[in-house]
Amino acid sequence: MSPGSAYRIAFGPRAGQKVLTVQGAMPRDADFKHKLCADIDGFSLHAAVRCGADDRQALEQLCRYITRPALANERVQTNAAGQVVLKLKTPWRDGTTHLVMSPLELMQRLAALVSSFIIRVMILCNTVCSASSVGAGTSTKTGSPSALHRYLIDEAGMLQEAGVRGDRIKPLRAVAGAFPRPVEGTATELAIRERLVVHYADVLTAPGAPGPLHGIAEVTGNYSIAFTPLLWEERGVGSIQVSPDPPDPFTDKELSLRKTFADQAVIAIQNERLFHEIQDKSRQLE
Repeated sequence: MSPGSAYRIAFGPRAGQKVLTVQGAMPRDADFKHKLCADIDGFSLHAAVRCGADDRQALEQLCRYITRPALANERVQTNAAGQVVLKLKTPWRDGTTHLVMSPLELMQRLAALVSSFIIRVMILCNTVCSASSVGAGTSTKTGSPSALHRYLIDEAGMLQEAGVRGDRIKPLRAVAGAFPRPVEGTATELAIRERLVVHYADVLTAPGAPGPLHGIAEVTGNYSIAFTPLLWEERGVGSIQVSPDPPDPFTDKELSLRKTFADQAVIAIQNERLFHEIQDKSRQLE
């Protein structure tokens, strides 16, 4: 478990120490007596919220809740000493109502959530965006798609492969070539320029599909593909690509949901970038 996710500070003058807390409420009973809930050795499991495998509306609502932002702006303030004071939505059982951190310590805690958050967003996006019957929890687009990519644009304007997942990663890389590469002429550039999800239901027959995508389909087999733009303050920072194999086109609602999930993911990505910038500046000052 990383220090940032264990309520300890990862580096800096207070490395290894616990995050400062303010106890503004009375401690509550430590026993976890709720139905379908358990609390053992500091880990809690809440199984009382569930939905049927064929209840698409409830599944969408649950996924939106799980992928909500980590912090609410209205609960974050700075004190006279320049520290960040985070008000908890619900007091902890020991009475803790606020966490007090330096800006760098806050970024450490946010960064500890970034990677798993992005993966969770991408997987849940694929789960929600399933037009097929779910059955026993799986479907054509649910679970692990044939290829799931995350692309980011670096400071030099080059397209970087920032995360991959799926069965067809090796053959796709062998055909698609190496990264980084210019963003010009890519589907990522088109998605960012048009501010919408670029979707090719059948790459081999799609008239507007970029040449590289068509070439990959000819070598590795046909597929559908969707590029969702990652936009931060009206600026394109990358895209998320999902490509079911065999071709399994997405509906308009599914494409809209992918855009919603991408908007959540880009928050985590920018937090990660900011954290690394602060970390580099802190090391330069040491």
